[in-house]
Amino acid sequence: MIEFQYYDYTGGKEKVLRNDGEVYKVSPYALVWNDDRYYMLGYSDKRQKPLAFRVDRMYLPTILDQDRYIDPDFTVDKYMNHVLRMFSGEQCHVVLECEDRLMQNVIDQFGNAIPVEDLEGSRFRTTVDVEISPPFFSWVFQFEGDIRIISPEEVITEYKQMLDKVLSAQEEYKNTEREEYNEV
Repeated sequence: MIEFQYYDYTGGKEKVLRNDGEVYKVSPYALVWNDDRYYMLGYSDKRQKPLAFRVDRMYLPTILDQDRYIDPDFTVDKYMNHVLRMFSGEQCHVVLECEDRLMQNVIDQFGNAIPVEDLEGSRFRTTVDVEISPPFFSWVFQFEGDIRIISPEEVITEYKQMLDKVLSAQEEYKNTEREEYNEV
């Protein structure tokens, strides 16, 4: 096993330890390259599930004299097919309805083993196992309505809330006078 602290950056580009300096204990499984960064995949004792940690943001990693836990069901492929941009969240079965031309995008993201139901009008429906996170919603959004979340209702509601939050923030900014930006 290994342990380490993990840091984020402030708005002033200062490093700050996450969760008040919490020490993470992890059973490492694999090192993966994703989105131009290295991530260590491993089983978190505290969270009782596999997680991803950016290697460049680990602080003081230490190898422990302790056997690591090996999840017999864990595979890198399976993990990578349900986590988007290495963000973890609540894992869920999500039904998507998609335009046929987007099949390659869906397979690239969730793997070739997804179930597919042909629908009328050059569309298909599939159920994917995904960890619900902002990157998942971002992935759906990029297709401009050609991929739709059909169920579960809680995921649809969360997606709508995220969209409303973004639109409200944009509207608030638009309504705020920003003279320093208008002087140019």
